[in-house]
Amino acid sequence: MAEGNIFLQGWHLPPDSFWLIDVAGMSALVRLLGPDANIPFILSAFWFAATVGFSVLLSIKSSEQWDWRRALPVILFMGFIPLFLRTSVSYVVYAPYHIGTIAISLLGLIFAQNIFSGKRYILSSFVLFIVSLFIFSSDFFGFAVFLCPLLFVGLLCFFKGELGRKSFYFIFVSVFCAWLFDGILKYCIVQHGGFTSAKLSTSFVPLEKIPEKALYTVKSLLDFYGADFFGSWGQVFVFGLRLIPLLIIIGFYKVKISTYAEAKKFFFECDPVSQVVIIGAVIDFCAGFFSNFGVEKK
Repeated sequence: MAEGNIFLQGWHLPPDSFWLIDVAGMSALVRLLGPDANIPFILSAFWFAATVGFSVLLSIKSSEQWDWRRALPVILFMGFIPLFLRTSVSYVVYAPYHIGTIAISLLGLIFAQNIFSGKRYILSSFVLFIVSLFIFSSDFFGFAVFLCPLLFVGLLCFFKGELGRKSFYFIFVSVFCAWLFDGILKYCIVQHGGFTSAKLSTSFVPLEKIPEKALYTVKSLLDFYGADFFGSWGQVFVFGLRLIPLLIIIGFYKVKISTYAEAKKFFFECDPVSQVVIIGAVIDFCAGFFSNFGVEKK
């Protein structure tokens, strides 16, 4: 791509191609820094820095007053991890692997918040269109944990009378136009002999595999927080300190949603952006826990 093969003719990419989010970013770094083996790490560091920065911005309510409780759903979004992997921390330190999708989804949430608040419609819709296009053309993960929940929450708020017709239309049209433009873009790629993406086969995890999947989920979560003490000796104090942020988050949500009625009340008391994050977390967890993923080989 850095040498002009924009559509990556002759290349075979995974089902999530990361074509615009990560591959284009790495090609730009190649042009800037040369073909350095550290480029994937540089890009992932950039995306993680963007994730932290956008998270701080989202921790400010639309009234521009700081509220630490608003940060908790954002932290949950940062914690979206591929629960079907053993070493989930690898998606943070190496690209391409979803961290870029998390970053631009948070950017999309910032501007979606503007639309929910009735501010800066044109600019916010344009940025949401670009973010949606990047996701559609690169990583289905972003559609599952961001765009799908965004459309659902927008529809929910619209029918509850909490979102004006104008705001709902701007959100829906931005995402729809991105989907439409992505179809045109992919058609052009095929017509110019561009890259082909592998097919993804999915199935529900067998019942007898549920205990193993549960253990892998716990290990993956602990690994993400740097506190995977399974099979390790020593450093108990260090692992304990690393667990504190996770335990605080779990404790907060345990107090808030100990029953179904409390969970329902908590969800509907949240602002639309937090609702998007919570639904995305549920989708991510269910997909990671109950699904088997496999790339269909040629």
